Amino acid sequence: MTMPPPGPAPLEPPPPPFAHALYRPPPRKPVAITVIGICGIVWSSIALLSTVLALVAIFISADFPNPALDAMLSTRALRIYTIVSMLITVGLAVMLLAGSIGALKLRPWARRMLVRWSVATVVFAIVNQVLNWVWVRPVIEEVNRQQNLPPTMLLASRIMGVCGAVVIGVIAPMVVLYLLARAEVKAAFEQNAPATEPPAP
Repeated sequence: MTMPPPGPAPLEPPPPPFAHALYRPPPRKPVAITVIGICGIVWSSIALLSTVLALVAIFISADFPNPALDAMLSTRALRIYTIVSMLITVGLAVMLLAGSIGALKLRPWARRMLVRWSVATVVFAIVNQVLNWVWVRPVIEEVNRQQNLPPTMLLASRIMGVCGAVVIGVIAPMVVLYLLARAEVKAAFEQNAPATEPPAP
């Protein structure tokens, strides 16, 4: 008795449509993002701590004499400028801290926040330095002269102030902008973006 021929092998079910689009390999994190994230967390933490301590010093300055701080608070306009400047510094530090933490997780919003932080920091540094040189620094230097500080110390203070503002307020944010604009950095953030989120600018 002959056996009937075997029937055709069952066909495998076809893959679901757009299955290739559903798979997303884990994003590769460039070294630049890790450097930005770690340095941003460290620097923003230092800026937050020092600025909060400076704000506290303003309100307890009556108990601890400080000629330079007293000069900064000698007029209503200087007091408002000092407090507003510190509050802006706190806001920028919070932006940097949040953006740095998000960047380490390759969150697309973190890149946009760091770009905005960089631009705002450069603008704030330039405006702050102009106001310092034409308004605040003459008041501080007059107090320093009354304290009989040597001219070389005053000159060193000027140089350190300008160098610090240029390096921290201008060069560092520009470096961050340059690194965030690199193709591999943008690709890493875009690869981790949700399907409904627009690509990074």
